[in-house]
Formats: sequence, structure tokens, C-alpha cells
Amino acid sequence: MDEFRRKSSPYVNADALDESYQPEKILGRDEELEEIHSALQPIINREPPQNAFLYGLSGLGKTECMRYKIDTLTAAATNYDDITVESIWLNCDDLTSSYQVAIEIANTILPSSKSLPRSGLPRSQVYSTMFDALDQLGSNDNPDEEDDSRQYVLIILDEVDNIGSRDRLLYQIPRAKTNEKITQVWPAIIGISNDVTFKENLSSKVKSSLCEREIVFSRYDADQLGMIIGRRVEIAFRDGAVGENVIKLCAAYATQEGGDARYALDLLKVAADAARDRGDDTLTETDIEAAREQIKDTRVLDSVHSLTLHEQLTAATMVLMDRNESLPARRGEIYSQYTQVAKSVGRRPNKSRRFHDYMDNMSMLGLIGTNEVNKGIADASYYTHDLRSLEAEMVVTALVGDESESLVPSPLRQYI
Repeated sequence: MDEFRRKSSPYVNADALDESYQPEKILGRDEELEEIHSALQPIINREPPQNAFLYGLSGLGKTECMRYKIDTLTAAATNYDDITVESIWLNCDDLTSSYQVAIEIANTILPSSKSLPRSGLPRSQVYSTMFDALDQLGSNDNPDEEDDSRQYVLIILDEVDNIGSRDRLLYQIPRAKTNEKITQVWPAIIGISNDVTFKENLSSKVKSSLCEREIVFSRYDADQLGMIIGRRVEIAFRDGAVGENVIKLCAAYATQEGGDARYALDLLKVAADAARDRGDDTLTETDIEAAREQIKDTRVLDSVHSLTLHEQLTAATMVLMDRNESLPARRGEIYSQYTQVAKSVGRRPNKSRRFHDYMDNMSMLGLIGTNEVNKGIADASYYTHDLRSLEAEMVVTALVGDESESLVPSPLRQYI
């Protein structure tokens, strides 16, 4: 058996390519950082906090920017005797309801001996315990001393769209102070979502609470991506390990992927790992090309898994139409088939307006293609759609997930 031994490597600090890495300076996001700063400034002014909703496609720096500004806010608050700031971060990837989120918030604060079980308690008890736990953060350790300071608690819900668009918790926490469910602290919610259509599905009450400040993250352009990649290269790699052509190639591919900076860094990491494994200390454009092929299927599958149920049913519809040689097709034709597919698996199809959002999202993710058909001067042009990266096995895997096979349309069940 071969012994473990260090090989030549292009890395000097591989952590700089990890998703959890927090850079000292955020590049290419000056406008968004300024908007976040403005949303958080009332805390420093000792005013009521504002709730905020950050959204945009994945890989655009939403979480990174928010962590950066929360860190600077917390540090700035130490300069004032009359305010303190606490933050509670939750990734809602595995949380699908307000009940689960309330338990996680409470357990973040409570000692382990008093933590709540993941299920089995009445909803009212869970909510009451959560609000009591939040209030404890503002308790005065010495009740004999007058304390006029304000304790702010920021609850950041990353991937908030997973807990549902009609979630009452998103309405109740921002109003907990007004409704006297909380008396000792000033809470605020910051929601972060990759689902650009999530806000449209919120109830009017929730929307008015969560979207008090709405911050949209636009796609990075090639120049911004080149700047971001170049800075990470300086931190992560040895001098001369990554040439300018490699950086430009990563930026170009990331631009094609919707301006996704995370994709560019993934390309670098996969390519660098391969170079290290073979004992090389430099990366080439060929390494990037190979890395792109290696992560292509994984990213497509992840994108399909990230779709909502009805987006996945739309994807299943297009796969079925492709098998029947019915693509390319116009949206109206695809929508008609989608309604039949949804009904066949016991789901009520959504309205055509929502269906158009599904198509737009899948197009932005690169899962489907859009083609303009120009019939000539006398006739207006129109658009058709076809598959780009979707495959039947991917869609079926996503549809099954934690559910039963009943969500898979009959013609696709052979792929289970």
C-alpha cells in the first residue's frame, strides 16, 4: 500500500476556495453592500430595526455580503454603551416549516439540557418557548441596576424559501415587539433566497413584514468575475500557479452560468485538486476544461434538486415532450402538457403566470433553451423552448426525493 506523502501542489491556502471562506474585502458588490448598510444603520442610530429580504440567483454573493456587514455592524455596536447586537444564523435547507424554524431558533439560545425535541410539541408551546428564549437575550444580569440599553437580535434565514411562502413566522417575529410577545429585545428578520420568484408568492402580510427593505443581487459580469477570481487566486495559489488566461477562462464560463462566482471557484478547486494529485504545481486551460466536464452533471443535478415541486413537474413535462419528439415547443403548448402532468400525479396545476416564472427560472439555470423563430416581415416572431441539460434520470431523482414514487409521471417511472 502506498504511503501518504506530500506532493507538489499549486495551493498555498486552499481554504480560500471553500464556500465557507469569508474574504476580508467584498469585490464587485458595492451597491448591494451600501443597501445592506442602509438597512442595518437604524440599529446604530438606536432606532427600530428594519427587516430585509435579499434575493438573486445562486453564486452572487448574498450570504457573503450579509455576513460581512453583520460582522462590521457587531463590531461597530461595541463602540456604544446603549446598544448590543446579537445575530442568529439559520440555513433553512433542511427546514420546511415555521414550526421547525422556531425550534431551531429556540435551541440556538437555550442550554442543551433544555433544548426542544424536533417534533411532538404543540405549536403554541414551541412559539412561546422561542419568544421566551429570545427575550432572555435582553435580560439584565443585575436587576438592581437600571439598564436603558437596547438589545437587537437579527435572525438571518438563509434559503428562506424552503419554509414556504405563507409562513406565519415571517410575519410574527417582526411584529413580536409590537404585539408584546417579546419585551426585552428588538428582533428583525433578514431573509436570503436564491428563488427570484419567492417574493411574489408571499402573502400580503408576510410581504409587508419581510420585504421592508428589498435588496436584489444582479448577475456578475465578466469583469467583476475576473476581479473576484483574480483576488482569490492571489490568496489560494502559489505565485505563477494560475495564469491570466486561466482566470479569463474561468470568468467566461462563470458568465455563461449566469454570473455565478461560486461556479468559477469550483472550477479552480477541481482543476487544482487534479493538478495536485498528479504532482503539478501549475494549472492550465486544459485543467479548467476537464474540471468543467467533471462538475457539469453534478451542478445540473443540484439545480434540478433546487427547483420547486411545480418547476420539477414542468421539467418532467419537457422531458416527456422531448421523448415524444414534441420539442421545440411554445410556452402555451408546454403549459397545456404541464397541466395534464400535474393532474396525473394528484397536484393542482398552477396558473400560466406562475408557469412562466418556472420556465424563466429553468432558463436562467441553463436547464432549458430558448430560441427565437422569425417567420418573416409579415409575421411576428415568437419563442420556442427545448431541453439543454435536463435528463429523465435527474428529474425523476429530484421528484422522488423524500416523497413516494407517486410524484413521478407514469411514463418516467422506468427511470426510478
